[in-house]
Amino acid sequence: MKLERRAAKLTLCGLMAALTAAGAFIRLPIAFVPVTLQTLFVLLSGSILPASYAAGAQCAYLLIGLAGLPVFTSGGGPVAVMHPTFGYLISFPIAAVVVSQIIHKTDRNGKRGFSWKRSILANSAAVVIIFTIGVLYLFLNLNLITKTGITIYSALWFGLLVFIPGEVVKIFLASYITKKLSVVY
Repeated sequence: MKLERRAAKLTLCGLMAALTAAGAFIRLPIAFVPVTLQTLFVLLSGSILPASYAAGAQCAYLLIGLAGLPVFTSGGGPVAVMHPTFGYLISFPIAAVVVSQIIHKTDRNGKRGFSWKRSILANSAAVVIIFTIGVLYLFLNLNLITKTGITIYSALWFGLLVFIPGEVVKIFLASYITKKLSVVY
């Protein structure tokens, strides 16, 4: 039984890495940072997997992209580190762990189960992490590496504010999907 549960978690881990990669190809290109479905799959990986597996799924996605497979919106390979949007990608494992740790925390009675409040809180915290790291990296990259010279206000606009409505939808969608899946590891 224990081996079967581990195999199921590893399978879900691979699936979440693949879905995050697929989410990069479902995109709306806008200035500097495209709108993608990647964050939805980061939230879901943390929602349905234990923290170590959720981090593993997102690290696998990063390693596959850094190894050269074109799974990032900017392509793939080590050169992706120089892309202004790489900060969002490096936040994915951290965000997935935060979601998992908040969602799978037991309540005062030692029970685990779905909670809308906890799910929305966890997903919101993860989105804050993703956009904090992403916008900071975007700002530093465009000013220090590409020498584009962007203000912090422009970085916030192009790297955060235009995404808020979509991210709110993803937070609730991830919570809804988690509730429907009723996955307890």
